[in-house]
Amino acid sequence: MKNYIFTLLTLTSLLPIILLGQSIDQTAIKRETAPPIGVLNAQDNNQKSGIISPTDAGAQQPIRLNTSPISVFGGYNTNYDLRSNPLTGSGSSRQRPSWVWSNSFFAGGSLQPIDLDVAVVAPMVGASWTMSDYLNDYSADKSGQGIDYGTLNDYTTSAYALLMIRHESGWSFRTGTSYASVRLTEKDTETFREFYPNIGAMNMFSVDADTLAIVDISGGFHITDSDPVSRSNIGNKPGSRKELDNWDLALSVTLLRDFYDFTISPSYRLAMAGFTYNSPNNISYSLGKATMEDRFRLDHNFAIKIEYTVMDELKIALNTSYTNSNSSNTPADFDNKSINFGAHIGINLSF
Repeated sequence: MKNYIFTLLTLTSLLPIILLGQSIDQTAIKRETAPPIGVLNAQDNNQKSGIISPTDAGAQQPIRLNTSPISVFGGYNTNYDLRSNPLTGSGSSRQRPSWVWSNSFFAGGSLQPIDLDVAVVAPMVGASWTMSDYLNDYSADKSGQGIDYGTLNDYTTSAYALLMIRHESGWSFRTGTSYASVRLTEKDTETFREFYPNIGAMNMFSVDADTLAIVDISGGFHITDSDPVSRSNIGNKPGSRKELDNWDLALSVTLLRDFYDFTISPSYRLAMAGFTYNSPNNISYSLGKATMEDRFRLDHNFAIKIEYTVMDELKIALNTSYTNSNSSNTPADFDNKSINFGAHIGINLSF
């Protein structure tokens, strides 16, 4: 049975607020809640390009079996992206493209795994810190109405605790809780905080000698404290900071294609979310019979990444993605589309 270390990609930076009287729905931003695929044990030189090849037993460990009581990892990621709709806003008046530069530092570790007859079990913990800068200070349409991106620079503090279970069938299971807090850099004010208990399952399947298919299923519940997305229709009272509470389910399929020192990885992700906050009578978001608690969101995401392995610890990549998000039964228009592309450099170390 091959032994690997999974390390944590930093949680995707959450955006703080949206102007024109409506805040961004931060739960529409995909955030990683599990260690990534494709980061190998630095001591295993039998693989290349970050692709994990399943053995005859179908097993690839999420952690490394060794005599050390703790396995530790850390790293740094920098991303430079052009986002067509960085605020996930609806309507052309709020869809202003901007370059975004984000820098992340992360660290974590796993305790010595317990090797059972049919599975390997190990707890994992980690934390990350991400700073995001919008490089377009101001963007306006022909009427002069626009967004001052300079006020939206933020930093995100994240932490997670997971129990990783690797079954001999080839399936990896996880359960745990993640935490995230987003603060505006300019005013050092917190605009979003959440706890996210979640579960997930992942498996890999060989397509051919150079290609793997990865299937991941996950779900959880977002317990949020955030700037309101909606505004009250009664006396202009602000919305509740709990209105982003929601359950979500997601299914993703990724292909990993090894080509010399490159890994080409197209992917598709389908996610749905149902919002659960029951608005009090004195703060209503109703429009007809629709309220925020009736909101249901469906997201489609298509992406492709081309990654080059400089060395085991250093990778660079180009990536692009398209996202289509649609909400139903809502008092406001949350439908939006976005196209992003950019470059990534990642340094990952394990000890």
